[in-house]
Amino acid sequence: MDDFDGATTLLIWGDNAGMLSLLECLSGIVGGVSEVVVGEDQNTVTVSVVAQAVRSHVSVSVGLRWECSNDTLRHAGDVIGPLLQGSGHQYVDADGEAEQVMVSANEYPADLRP
Repeated sequence: MDDFDGATTLLIWGDNAGMLSLLECLSGIVGGVSEVVVGEDQNTVTVSVVAQAVRSHVSVSVGLRWECSNDTLRHAGDVIGPLLQGSGHQYVDADGEAEQVMVSANEYPADLRP
């Protein structure tokens, strides 16, 4: 997590294929899977669905977790869609250890964080 423009931010980045994979993971959660792990090696985030309405909460108690309501997951999918074919970034509001989640396509190198 980093500070972007004064807000603590969970950055999820990748190329267009990575954005498609992320979108498929989030769609799987909306479709009934309770949680997924996105990322590789030590750069992973566990994304899980919670029953609370309009929830987007980031915690680091046992690994990095992003808990979302179904509505938040649908919103995340909507903002990730435009990233499948190009570059740029989108934001999802959050609370907890991060104030926002930034999803970025083709803006950062794969080895940003070793």
